[in-house]
Amino acid sequence: MSKESIVERIISDAEKEAENIISQAEARAAQAVDDASLRAERKLTGVRAEVAQKVKSILDGKAATARLDGAKAELAEKRRQRDCIKAVKQQ
Repeated sequence: MSKESIVERIISDAEKEAENIISQAEARAAQAVDDASLRAERKLTGVRAEVAQKVKSILDGKAATARLDGAKAELAEKRRQRDCIKAVKQQ
């Protein structure tokens, strides 16, 4: 083998090795992106569930407050009517 053919062989082998390294790196990078995407989707699902629960809690609290306010208004009206009836009877 001539000196030039040895150099060409070394260069060829180095290029093949570089292509192999690049291919493996690209595969690992793609896998890392897939893994990160999956983790992000799981996190997003968890956050959405947490937000939904907080919204439900807030709405439940608002509904309870509205019911209480309604009951207070109804009681106040009943008291007003009772007081009016008492006033009429006393006349």
